[in-house]
Amino acid sequence: MTIESKPLVRFTIISAILFAITLGFYHYAPEAMISDNLLYIVPFFYLVHIVSRIVNHRIETKDSAPSKIFYLVSSGIKLMFYLVVLILYGIFNREDVAPFFLSFLVFYLIFTFLDVKHLVSEMSK
Repeated sequence: MTIESKPLVRFTIISAILFAITLGFYHYAPEAMISDNLLYIVPFFYLVHIVSRIVNHRIETKDSAPSKIFYLVSSGIKLMFYLVVLILYGIFNREDVAPFFLSFLVFYLIFTFLDVKHLVSEMSK
């Protein structure tokens, strides 16, 4: 097992729980409140988070300054990527924009909270 395996397992479990909640919401909420692509948002954020964590872990150095700068740059790149996804979705699916954007925002906040929580716990070690 790698150094990152325990946090990744925990993150995978939390993502699976979020997906199960999303699945229940998708089936029982009124159609006006949900996006057609709601079920793809959690796996999307999960994959982006895993890829960014793997890249950040490979770039980490003994000196913390370059690692912090790289983390900030990768966070900025993720934010721009999310913005591009939202703009493209808005262009191609105008009728589903409001529910998708709201769902995307909620999951963005949840996954950002999890990322910051993990970062704070690593820094306190």
